[in-house]
Parts: sequence; C-alpha cells; structure tokens
Amino acid sequence: MSEFAAELAKRKESLLLFVASTAIAFLMFVQLQDDLLPDKEREFEAVIEFQNLSGDLIVTQRPERITLLASGSQRALDDLDTARVKAVVDMSQAEAGVARYDVTVDGPISRGVMVIPTRNVIDLGVEVLEHKPFEVNVQAAGMVSDVFEYRGVAAEPSTVTVNAAASIMPSVKSVRAIVDLTDALPNTTYTVRLEPLGEGDQPLAGVTVEPAEVVVRPVLSVAPQIRNLLVVPKFVNSPSGTSTVKSYTIEPTQIEVRGEGDTISRLRMIETEDVDLSGLSSNQTFTVGIRLPEGVESDTETVQVTVELED
Repeated sequence: MSEFAAELAKRKESLLLFVASTAIAFLMFVQLQDDLLPDKEREFEAVIEFQNLSGDLIVTQRPERITLLASGSQRALDDLDTARVKAVVDMSQAEAGVARYDVTVDGPISRGVMVIPTRNVIDLGVEVLEHKPFEVNVQAAGMVSDVFEYRGVAAEPSTVTVNAAASIMPSVKSVRAIVDLTDALPNTTYTVRLEPLGEGDQPLAGVTVEPAEVVVRPVLSVAPQIRNLLVVPKFVNSPSGTSTVKSYTIEPTQIEVRGEGDTISRLRMIETEDVDLSGLSSNQTFTVGIRLPEGVESDTETVQVTVELED
C-alpha cells in the first residue's frame, strides 16, 4: 500500500510540473507573438510648448494643439501616457514676424514606442510684447446691507501692468476688478482677479495683467441713525425793568438729526445757542444756532425764537 501511495504522489508531482511548464510556455508564446506582430499606430493631440522665447516677444499666431503619431506594439501603446507627451518648439532664434519652426517631441515615452509629429514644421506669428500701466477700475456689485453706508472702494495696488502684443495693445481700454458687496463687512478685504477689457467692456484674449490679482477693500461705515427731536431754547439773562417772559415760540419746533446709533438713542432734545434777553423791553424774534453733540449732524443750522414779554 505504501508503494502504491508513493507512486501516486510521484505521478501527481509530474502532472503539476507539466501544467506549470505548459503555462509558462504559453505566456512566452503570447509575448513572442506580440513582439512579432507588426507595429500598431495611434494618433493623439498634444499641447505645444514654446521654449527659449525672448521676454520681449510673444507668439500670437499659433495652433493650440498638434497631432502626434505613436507607433509600436499594442501593449507598448497601451502603456504610453499621452497626457505627459508634448510637442516642443525651440524659439531661441525667433524674431518678430511670421516664420516656420521645427517641431520636436518631449516627454516620458514607453520603451519600444516611437512618437513623431504629423507636421514637422509649423508656421508661427511672433510679435513684440509691449508693457503699459493701467489704473485698476474697481466695480462694485451687489447691495450693501442697510446696516452700513458704502463710501467707495480702494484697490492695492491701484496701478498694474498690462502685457500684450503690439497689434493688440491699442485695443486695451481698461483693467477691471469686480467685487461683490452683498456680504461685505467693515475692515474686510477681498482678493479679486483682474480682467483686461476692450471696447464695450469686452474681455480680451491674449492679454495678461501683472499682478493678476489685487486686494480690494470696500470702505464701509455704520449707517447713521436718524431721529426727529424737539428744539428747546436756552435763555440767558433777564429782560429790562419789570418785564418777564410771558411765552415763546420756536420755528421749527423739531429738527432731523443723524449720527451713530448709541449717540442718537441717548438724545431727548436739541438745545439752541444762548438767547440773550438782557435789556429786552418788547417782543422780539431771535435767529440762533443749535448745539449739536459731537458725532451728531443736521441739515438745519438755525431756528427762530420769538419771545413775548409782559409787565
């Protein structure tokens, strides 16, 4: 029985070795077949990178992308990361004007893959790059809360540099920054991206602004409170002789005042400047100013006080 078991184990081991060797042979066959197959081709689009361009030049006429052709085994093409492959144009010898430039390919390319541009040469238009200062035009959008009073807005920096091709620069009319004041609070700032604009406030392509963003600070203050308060005359000294004040009238009897909420809420009346009765012997009307506490304003500057005497 033991000899039979040993023989059976030996046959099982031989069978496992046969299966394993067959699988390895099959995989090698598949790999060999893949390598022996003719190359496959794959087209894809890539961005164009302009290298070594002088800082005083800009490419204005150009294709946005170019078609590249990759060839190799199917497996190698499948492994190719096309997003990292780019077309490159060396601009070290570029001058203003339209000319032809060679296109090369750069990027991590899988082993066994060849990538070439479908066009080895492309026509490019190059212009002189101009620089011009512009004041930032800050435009406020949205409604400020009724709690606050909007007094304007400031940008930092207030002047920026616009960079554009010589043919485009005359079309630049302004640089705009839009700030939304809907939720604005005092002493807050906003970082706002700038927009170069042409005629009719139309955004311009191919134009850059340095810096690209500015810090905008809305100028807000607590909105003044408004109240109507009684005006009370302040009499000083006495009429002549035995005369006394029988009555008086004041016009207007109330005036509108405005100021910060805490200050306005504490007021009960507004007093006039001194109404001097010394030596007064008959009825008289006085025009006097009003005394406003600090931080309180009014469009009314004077009132008329008419005094009636009696003996």
